[in-house]
Amino acid sequence: MTVDFTIDDVKLIQGSTSSKQDILQQVVNKFLNTNAKVILEEIKPAILRQMLTFGEDFMNNILKRIPVDAVIQN
Repeated sequence: MTVDFTIDDVKLIQGSTSSKQDILQQVVNKFLNTNAKVILEEIKPAILRQMLTFGEDFMNNILKRIPVDAVIQN
């Protein structure tokens, strides 16, 4: 199984936790939005591995519930 994805546009918004952190949050938001594609390319391999693991686990859980006799007929 192979998995891949592309994202054309990314807009990240980090919510406010306190008024003291507003300036820091603005800087972080600007950094993330300016560099979102580079950041995504860096973390994409890890995301793909997780997606692949999830897909395999999902399919295994489905297939182990189907009796072999229901799939293979003698």
